[in-house]
Amino acid sequence: MIYKNSKHEHRKHPCRRGLHVFSSEALLENHRNDCQGIGEKPQRTQMPKEGQNILKFRCACRTFYADFEALNIPIEGCAGNPEKSYTRQIAKQVPCSYCCVVVRSDGVVKDPVLCRGEKAVEHFLVSLQAELQEIREVLRKPADMIMTGTDQKAFHEAAVCHICGEALVSDRVRDQCYITGKYRDAAHDACNLKLRIYPDKTKVPVVLHNLRGYDGHLIMSALRVSEADANEKISYIPNNMEKYMTFSIGQLVHRQPPVHEQLSRPTVGQPTDRRPHHRQQGRLRQ
Repeated sequence: MIYKNSKHEHRKHPCRRGLHVFSSEALLENHRNDCQGIGEKPQRTQMPKEGQNILKFRCACRTFYADFEALNIPIEGCAGNPEKSYTRQIAKQVPCSYCCVVVRSDGVVKDPVLCRGEKAVEHFLVSLQAELQEIREVLRKPADMIMTGTDQKAFHEAAVCHICGEALVSDRVRDQCYITGKYRDAAHDACNLKLRIYPDKTKVPVVLHNLRGYDGHLIMSALRVSEADANEKISYIPNNMEKYMTFSIGQLVHRQPPVHEQLSRPTVGQPTDRRPHHRQQGRLRQ
């Protein structure tokens, strides 16, 4: 993946911490100043410009919420030298199932999809692509606008654009939800066009519990053999060579839920007590 997303045809210089690829050793050295940061933690301070320091979000047409479960399979092996420090793998985690729920922007929830089996991750990737194709078909045929008498009155009396907050003049239009057809409010023509949904470009969030820990590793490993995403561009923001903060597979943006939304229960295969992290991952360090 490091070489796939770079058009540079000659020797490449990858950063092993952030997985960025550079065309020369000098560029890589300049990057390391920010990548190593303070106390070897990546850090770069870049303040936003005035007028660009406000983040605005709008709801996605659909959002996937999923979680994987895995089994701890013991591994037999030779004991190490007790007189020296060593790491020995004592178990491996094998994905065995997943559950996925799709929520529309208007709050409608589809029936959960539950899959159990050895190829649960591959099944998940295939089902995402099938659902994405359905989303594209829906977005290609926007719902007809639904306006009540109250909506008509509110439109004519509106003084400001509900999108940008500026005063409305002669360029006012009716803004609607493309999924349900429900009238939202009055808006400038230009502002309304900025909210236009493109079926083949609109990003679709995939929220995975423990994405930064283990679920992201499962998906990335399955991408090597999956044919469902063979032609999709993969982009990512990694923590290191094995863990990712977020990554995108075509239109699907995989991310971890915000802290206040994360589940408190442990996943299958993880102990409930506070043991060292290396023991949770099936490794015994002495």
